[in-house]
Amino acid sequence: MSGSFWNACGMVDVATVTGIVGALGAGSVIGSYVAGGKDRRSSRADVLKSIETLELERWGPVTWLDFRRHSIELLSTALVAQLPRELVMEYVVLARTAAELSDDNYRQSPPDDKTANGIDGHVSDMVRDGARLVTAVAWSPRPVALARASFGLRALRSKEAGITAEDFKRHLKSAREEVV
Repeated sequence: MSGSFWNACGMVDVATVTGIVGALGAGSVIGSYVAGGKDRRSSRADVLKSIETLELERWGPVTWLDFRRHSIELLSTALVAQLPRELVMEYVVLARTAAELSDDNYRQSPPDDKTANGIDGHVSDMVRDGARLVTAVAWSPRPVALARASFGLRALRSKEAGITAEDFKRHLKSAREEVV
């Protein structure tokens, strides 16, 4: 019946419908959404590159200016990619904590020590888990990403609480103050 109404009014042609949609501004909204999706996909790829950079830079000796610059780069690309801020911040805090631990070990070790920048395996695994979580969230559909981020963040914080080493706790506190 509605089809016969539109036929009776003579308003069935595509040009008229397109004109009405354009007049209502829906065309610009749809165009912005499509362009925004392309930007978000590009930003998700940039997030992966930034994570890769931080994962390499978190080993001593650390160049702190570069580490900070790449941390900010990750945070800004994650913002454009619409990733949960709390998750990305947590990863950056963990990466900074690991970098501080690695840098301390490097500076306190003899010059010929080949494992001078090593850190506790549990800490290293936790940082890698954080990187994997951010990556998984970046490439998940929005509802899945939010749920995955929430559960993953809880799991990361539970692992943090399980590490009782004083140097880890001290550096974690320092990293939280620096990053946040």
